[in-house]
Amino acid sequence: LCGETREEMYTPNLEAAANCLEFPELYEEAIGALKFHRHLFALMKTVGVPDFSMRDMTKPEYARTRRNISAIINFAKFRETLLEKHEDIMEEAAKQEA
Repeated sequence: LCGETREEMYTPNLEAAANCLEFPELYEEAIGALKFHRHLFALMKTVGVPDFSMRDMTKPEYARTRRNISAIINFAKFRETLLEKHEDIMEEAAKQEA
């Protein structure tokens, strides 16, 4: 849903980190985790959960977790529907060109 594979998300950009940190290799895992958290927070805003916080990950509550997962599922279903419509339109356009 974020447009990146898991490997891409967790692979830190050590060249960029070298500009900010003296020993960027020490922060390799932390950089990947922070990148994941940034993507997760952006995703949650996109799916309609603007109040998502670290507490939702570190000390989850049943009602909030259920709401958060429901928002992600609904977004994924909506996205899938749009992709199907887009594919149908593209197929129709290709038929008309031929």
